[in-house]
Parts: sequence; C-alpha cells; structure tokens
Amino acid sequence: MAPATPLDRLLLVATSVADDVGYVALSDLSQAVGSEPPGNYCVIGGHMVTALVARWQLGSDLYRETGDTDVGVPPVVVQKADLIQRLTDLGYTRQAGNRFARTMRDVPVRLEGRQVPREAVIDILVPAFTSRARRNRRFGDHLVTTEVPGLATALTRPLVKMSLELQRLKGEVLDIELVFPDEVSALVLKSLATAVRSKSHGYRRHLALPRSGVCGRQNAR
Repeated sequence: MAPATPLDRLLLVATSVADDVGYVALSDLSQAVGSEPPGNYCVIGGHMVTALVARWQLGSDLYRETGDTDVGVPPVVVQKADLIQRLTDLGYTRQAGNRFARTMRDVPVRLEGRQVPREAVIDILVPAFTSRARRNRRFGDHLVTTEVPGLATALTRPLVKMSLELQRLKGEVLDIELVFPDEVSALVLKSLATAVRSKSHGYRRHLALPRSGVCGRQNAR
C-alpha cells in the first residue's frame, strides 16, 4: 500500500549506462530551465513515471530504461531560441528537429578496454491543442518538434516540484529540483501516448517503472 503522504525528495541510484546519462540530462535540464516561471515546463516520458512511482513508493515491478529526457513546454517558451541557446551553452548540439545531445566521456564503462563516449539527450516537446497532433511543428530555424496530446492540460494543472538526488555510476551525486505533471496528468499523458502508438503501429506500450535504485527521502518538516 502506498504511503498516505507523498515524498517530495527522492534518491535515485543509477544501475546502468542509460540511467547514468539520463541523470546527467536531467541535471543539465534543471540548469537550462532554472529561470523559467512555474507552468513553463514539465518533465514527461519515462522520467516522469520514475519520479511519480518513487514519490508514492509503488515499487519497480515494471521497467524500461530511460536514457533520454523529455521536457514539455508551451509554444511561447520556444517561439524564441532562448531555451535552445541555454542547452547549447551547456554543450548540447542539435541532432534532429527536437533532439539535443552532448557527449559524455566520464561514464565508467569500457568496451574492449577503451572508454566509449556516451550521450546525454534532451527532447523538447510542445502540447497538442487539437485532436490531430502534429509531428513537425516548426519554430523558426531553431526547432522542429512533436505535439503531445494531454500536455496542454498537464501544464495548466498544478505541477509537482521535487528535489532529486541522482547518484551516477561513478558515485557522483547530482542534487537538483525539477517539475513534473501531477498524477492525474501523468495518467492522461501515458494513456494518450499508448493510444496513439497502438493506432499508428499496431502494438501496445506498457507503462515502464524504474529498475534503478530508488529511495524515498521523507518530506522536510
């Protein structure tokens, strides 16, 4: 049974390369959006599921590694290239329309005795305001992105701010704060995402919970 009081501070421990680079991307995102006012972004996708499951201590029976970080923002935030410029200042380069990555050389995993560069990845997404979500929403020359059903509602509902301690494979701890959709919005987002993928590709995608080590920190009193 979930605890009566949700946690607002979590410790997540990486157990894979995907976890490791995902935590770095979350930390970088916290810097890039640090100046944004409430309601101007939220973390969605696999990291959203990880955080909310850990928040309620629901366990980790289901699992899908999440190496990339998905951030949802209202269109006004990306009308100008300020957010993209902040990612560029952190070392990110644009790989695709809405995908930004930076090379990591301190992941402690070797292939045939040599260090293999890995990438921290951040995808920028915007809300769908109609029933027909677009895959190629253009914002000037700096971003071509995908619209996400349910994200508009998530950004207008009360968001959940959480403090995260992210322990990397090499032992470094990243102490950050990020904003996530609330539990109702998360269920809507994942349900709509599953419906879209099932319709387009003929398969169902299960909700994935983290295999990474997860420990709840009690709320500060």
